[in-house]
Amino acid sequence: MKITTCFLFLISILLPFTISYAQESYKSDTIVVADSSKTVVKITQLYDKFFELENKSSLLTTEITSTVTGLKSNFEEISGTLENLQNQQSDFGSVVETSKAQLQTLTAQQQEILDAQTAKMKGELEERCHQVVETAAFIKTANVSLNTLVLSNALTDYLNKVSDLNNPTNEDLGFSITEKVIQMVEQDIFKNEKKVGDKKKGKFLGVVSSLINNPITQTFTLGMSGVVTALTGVDQMVTNAALEEDDVSVEDLEAFRLKLRQYVVHYQALSHSNTQFEHKLTGIKTRIEALQQLMANFVGERVSTLYDQGFAESDLTLTQLIQKEFDVRDIQQHVEKLKVAYTENGELQYEKILADQRLFYPAYALNQTRFIFDEIDALSQEYVLALQEYQTNIEDVLTKAKTLGDAEKIDKKIEALRSQLESVEMALTDAVNIADVRAQFFALSNVGK
Repeated sequence: MKITTCFLFLISILLPFTISYAQESYKSDTIVVADSSKTVVKITQLYDKFFELENKSSLLTTEITSTVTGLKSNFEEISGTLENLQNQQSDFGSVVETSKAQLQTLTAQQQEILDAQTAKMKGELEERCHQVVETAAFIKTANVSLNTLVLSNALTDYLNKVSDLNNPTNEDLGFSITEKVIQMVEQDIFKNEKKVGDKKKGKFLGVVSSLINNPITQTFTLGMSGVVTALTGVDQMVTNAALEEDDVSVEDLEAFRLKLRQYVVHYQALSHSNTQFEHKLTGIKTRIEALQQLMANFVGERVSTLYDQGFAESDLTLTQLIQKEFDVRDIQQHVEKLKVAYTENGELQYEKILADQRLFYPAYALNQTRFIFDEIDALSQEYVLALQEYQTNIEDVLTKAKTLGDAEKIDKKIEALRSQLESVEMALTDAVNIADVRAQFFALSNVGK
């Protein structure tokens, strides 16, 4: 619009000058020319020139108008283009702002992902280090508990009390088997006489007493007690004497053997109870030894992995192996050294340290610790159950023995053994401390965290 105005203004200036120029030319020629014919020619020429100039002016005006129109069209086109460019610039600015916002969002999301990955790797590393260290603590606790199952002083005292019942001179039940047998031989075989045939009572009873009181007799052996063996020998001696001497009748021998048999049955029952208990203890001890071997192999594998070296089997006991190769403080220090080795510019390189096989902790290792815990728990319970069953069997034998001895003393013996067994159970529970083993296992496996 401004360009059009400018050009119209230019025309308004040029047209007067053009007309003025024509008029001046006409006036000049009119004055110079003298005759009319020449004047007419001049005027004609002047008009022709005027019209020529006017045509030129018209053409110029048309051209100017056309140019102005073209310029105006171009201006409008340029203005449109410019406006379009301005709009595009505005749109582009909007796109740029949107892109910047999206970029910021993506950057934030990427950072969140990196932070999450770092947190995940950090958590995984902490869990591995935790499991490696806590495994050593768990194995140490489990080994202590396992050892107490076979090294209980209270258990030894209890078994000694039961073993006393097999002592031929023991009178806890109201009788001494040595005195009872001598009394029966003296009354039923010798009939209070000094001898039977050529067998003198003193010597014969001395042999009987020596046979029963033999130190071997006072021990339990698998399948039969020493007392039963001794009583069998006494029976054979008396039988031989009856066969050799006419002074001993068949009735006398049968009466003696019937009385003797009551005591044989009693000691056989004690022996059977002991045999059953020994079988159970043997089974438990075998399982304990197997578990100790499994734990030793487990320790060897963990040590081999953690220190990246082969582990040779040795003659060390599990306790010695733990003290030498698997001490929890040494394991903790080794783990910390690995962390330092993978720290760069104050930042722990999680990807690199997690790729280090020395901190590898397989799932089956955790399953093995679970088995160890369960087995110790089961063994401690089975040990107590075996003792309780043993006590029940002994009480049954002693109750039946009331016909042989003093019922009141037998009841007191039963109560004493019960009290002793309670002490054993308490001592085992305290020593095995399965609650501590359970706590260590939960700490290792993060159960209930």
